[in-house]
Formats: sequence, structure tokens, C-alpha cells
Amino acid sequence: IQWPALRAAGYRWAPVASLKDPEIRRLVRTWLPIVAALAISQVSLLSLPKWLGSYFSEGMVMNMRLAQRLILVPYSLFGVSIAVAAFPSMSTQAVAGRLDEMRRTLARGLSSTLYFVLPSAVGIIVLALPLTRLLWRSGEYSEAASQANAQMLALFALGLAGICAVQIINRAFLPCGRYDCR
Repeated sequence: IQWPALRAAGYRWAPVASLKDPEIRRLVRTWLPIVAALAISQVSLLSLPKWLGSYFSEGMVMNMRLAQRLILVPYSLFGVSIAVAAFPSMSTQAVAGRLDEMRRTLARGLSSTLYFVLPSAVGIIVLALPLTRLLWRSGEYSEAASQANAQMLALFALGLAGICAVQIINRAFLPCGRYDCR
């Protein structure tokens, strides 16, 4: 939207980043493992139901996708949001050399994440069948499908703490790429 106004004002953009620049290389080396780890976790969340479900009976892909939708609620609310909120503090603390504070921020973020995620996972496991019936049981979605979906939901809930913890742990390694955070 602003591009025409900038061009009219005489602004001409030219990229100044070069892969020959040592700082750009350092940035790529630092970010690449973190981006790869986060991408793998996202791809597995999106493609796992289709790939794994294709080995089972018909309807399993749909059951996995529906269970995944419910798991993404606490994952997004607690895992991602707490990690995103803690990341600027951890980065600032690492750059300032306050690594003990960064470790405390990481520990506080991780414990906050688990404080909310573990009860959510237990609640999802306990209420899997009633949730599935409430949300999906209508039309052609049978009781057997509801039970299969509830089982899938309970299995996904077992890994909820791990996938949420990965969000904040990966972000803690980013500032440590340049600084010795041991």
C-alpha cells in the first residue's frame, strides 16, 4: 500500500544483505537449526494425520484431523503464546550477557507452560469422549467414530506437554547461538 507513495517520494529500495557478509552468515547459522526444528514440529502437526491415518481404516484421517483441532487450542493458547512472550526477554538478557536471568526466564516460561498444559491434557483425556460427542457427533458421524476420535484425542493429549515445551526451548537456543549459554 505504501510502495507507490515511497516511489513517488524518490525512495528506491535495493537489498544490501549479502551471504558473503559474516554477520549474515552467522545469522543464518544461528537461525537455521531453530527454524528447522520449528518447521518440523509444524509440518508434523499438519501432515501427520494424513500420512499416519492412511495406514488405518477409512475415516481415521478425519478422526485424526478432528482430534488435532482440539489439541491445537491449548497448544496455541499456552505453548506458543508463552514462548512468543518470553522470547524477547530471553534475547535481550542473552545479548546483555545476563545469562542467569535468561535461564530463569526460560525456567519460568517452561514452568508456566506446563502449569497450564498439564491440567489441560488431563482434562482432555478425561473429557475426550464427551467433547467429541458434543462437537462432532451429528449427521453421519457415528458413535463408533466418536469413540475412535476420543481415543485419538487422548493419545494426542499425551504429547501435548512435549510439543508445547519445544516451543519455548527452541526459542531459548536462538540467543545461545551467538553466546555461550552453558
